[in-house]
Amino acid sequence: MTIELDPRFKTELFRLIHDEGLDRFGELMEATLFEELPLYSRYSQLQFLDPLSMSEKNRVLIRAAVAHMVKVVEYSHNYYADRTYDYVCMVSVTGWGDSDGRSEWLTPNLWIGNPRNDKLRSMRLYPAQGRQSEFVADALDGDAGLILNEGLSHFLGEPHVDRVYVRTKSMSSPWDR
Repeated sequence: MTIELDPRFKTELFRLIHDEGLDRFGELMEATLFEELPLYSRYSQLQFLDPLSMSEKNRVLIRAAVAHMVKVVEYSHNYYADRTYDYVCMVSVTGWGDSDGRSEWLTPNLWIGNPRNDKLRSMRLYPAQGRQSEFVADALDGDAGLILNEGLSHFLGEPHVDRVYVRTKSMSSPWDR
């Protein structure tokens, strides 16, 4: 599995990851419950993507988040080499309220969690079936080394996708059991 960054924007994407503190790998290894860390915190950080359509902007950001997540997962295997591996790292893509990924900004987040925390056991991941997951899968060129799931919220009794989760096949989670 190799997710390539758009070569036109590599420098800016690395800067974005640095500015958000997502390159401090050691700090990403410990979570009491879970944390969801956005790839960007201000739209002004994304001006370098202005020449692209909204769909392409979101594609570039999703790919950058997943490529970085792969590096974090690789680091975690070394970090936990001599102790219990109590770590989950995924990308969560949020912002689906009124967006299909083609008209509004999405926010890719680095999602880190401690699967030994009992509170995470109530979290449910659902099979990737919706248009949101389809958009993310397309952005990732359907990479077979990745698993996609959906997180659902209920509004007025109706379920809707509020997150698409992406993780490597090597990253087991408490929801696989």
